[in-house]
Amino acid sequence: MSDFDYGNPRLRAMKARLLTAHDLESMAASTSLEVLIAALSKTPYQEKIKDALSHAHGIECIQLALRLDLLKLTDLLQTYYPGKAGEAIATLLWNYDIQNIKAILRGLALMLPTEDILSALLPAGVISESILHRLAHSANISEALSTIVTLQLPFSSSILKSISTGDLSDPKTLEAALENWYFTYALEQT
Repeated sequence: MSDFDYGNPRLRAMKARLLTAHDLESMAASTSLEVLIAALSKTPYQEKIKDALSHAHGIECIQLALRLDLLKLTDLLQTYYPGKAGEAIATLLWNYDIQNIKAILRGLALMLPTEDILSALLPAGVISESILHRLAHSANISEALSTIVTLQLPFSSSILKSISTGDLSDPKTLEAALENWYFTYALEQT
């Protein structure tokens, strides 16, 4: 239990920062996105709203601010819990990464614009945003898979096995390999 002694009080302190039901109700009554953004800038999300306003406006600003906040939370969670607790947190976060890799592969298979692929990604996981962006900017699935193997991401061996036996134009084979890797990894961790 000592692995949780450091992180749990910090997590409770972060929970205290969450908006109250009254805050949410008053924000829901906002007459415009600008009023909502102004209200959010007077909350613990102030820093993230300020950062987001330099890149986006309207609903995109709010989405970016929430994404930035969740990324920060994910990073903090990984530093709050040492030992077995940290490994358990990482195991849970790898599931988000697998979902993100699958979204990238589907997007590349469908030849979607990079912006659409990036907007489908979950703002949580162990893999850095820069690597996910690099993968999403790949010209095709083959290039993304080469990058995964080159970076030696933990599921690279599953990808290599899938490549040798499957059809690269069908991401379902790759998705099954990724899911198989994750559940094998999670079982090994528990």
